[in-house]
Amino acid sequence: MRAEILCALERHLVAQAARPLTISTYRRIAGLFLELLGGRPLADAAPSDVKAFLARPRETGAPPSAATRNLEVVALRALFRSAGREDPTAIFTLKRAERRDPVVPNTTELREIFEAAARERAPARALAQLALLFQAGLRVHELVGLDVDQVDLAAASLVGVEGKNGSRIDVPLGPEAAELVAEWLAQHPTGSGPLFRSAKGAAGRASVRSVQRLLVRLRREAGIAKPVTPHGLRHATATEAIGRGVSLPATAALMRHARVETTMGYVALASTARREAATRIGSAIPRSVLPLSQNPSGIRAVEGHRDAVDADGDFCDAPPRSERDAPGSDTSNPPTTKHPAHAGCLRSEKPESSRPDVTGGNREDLASIRELLAQHLRRVREAVDESLARLARDLRVHGLGSELRSGDPARVALEPDHPRER
Repeated sequence: MRAEILCALERHLVAQAARPLTISTYRRIAGLFLELLGGRPLADAAPSDVKAFLARPRETGAPPSAATRNLEVVALRALFRSAGREDPTAIFTLKRAERRDPVVPNTTELREIFEAAARERAPARALAQLALLFQAGLRVHELVGLDVDQVDLAAASLVGVEGKNGSRIDVPLGPEAAELVAEWLAQHPTGSGPLFRSAKGAAGRASVRSVQRLLVRLRREAGIAKPVTPHGLRHATATEAIGRGVSLPATAALMRHARVETTMGYVALASTARREAATRIGSAIPRSVLPLSQNPSGIRAVEGHRDAVDADGDFCDAPPRSERDAPGSDTSNPPTTKHPAHAGCLRSEKPESSRPDVTGGNREDLASIRELLAQHLRRVREAVDESLARLARDLRVHGLGSELRSGDPARVALEPDHPRER
């Protein structure tokens, strides 16, 4: 009886075009529930049985997460539906799982992972798998499901990749991914069958688990603390694309997202990546050329102040937050004199006593550095404005412009061409 029930569940899931991993997971959950029932028939299952199943002790001793509980409820619903029985799970609502930002490797970490793969015993295999996960944005089950005859190097694409819900679509290959896949095929000219066979020498396909172990090994070799996974490389695909100025519709097409709203979740991650990149590249500027570095006391004083940027892209000064927020302070008439703690800011008129001891060419060098920094700030501001305008256009194309909050920078960028959007 148990085997018949599980077979009926599997046939039901296959008819729904469920993925093999989904089928095996639902079978496992259904088997555990049948064990809880003992010898009782499935028709006798009551809501109390479902409640006891969801509240059962776990191996870790911790209560199940909302996502795990929801998965078990959905699996039991499929079980009762496949058996044609009354569904006792109807009274159990799905809990809202806490949304967490995915773990995404940054550009430097991606380079380190690829370099670690080049040092593998079979570098061509590892590099081809990484390139397809990252540059082509494949899911790990799509990767291990590829056949050799799906690779069209002449067109630089993968033909008929099976995605979610049984959909099939051609996936473009970037030049680097195409080159690495071509190198793998040149070293292993199998002619047909799985693109990646089992590393143990068997005739079967590489497993999902083997790709996961590869990423664990590579990140440890590269000294990366982040728990980078195969799907984390797919997250990096979207983050890198958006961060490099690719439009939301184009990124959604690359990721094969059914809804552009899914792709929008990566916008915040891309902003974080850009800020991280800006912080990292700042280390290339020697601290010895920074005006504040020659006055350590000034550095400590400025930490408590609010820096602003004027219309020319230069720094201007503001009084300390402690003074602005002090009881009895008059904020309606801000002081017109510059605060002395900002003696090291780029535009401040510094008394001779507080200026660094520079003469001749050094003074000219500092003036050149100030001008370069001012130009850089203007370019950054222009790039941010352009990105916000592009995002606003993408949102408007997909009917989301009306949902922008008043005062949102993206809305401000949208308003000059579309005043009626207010």
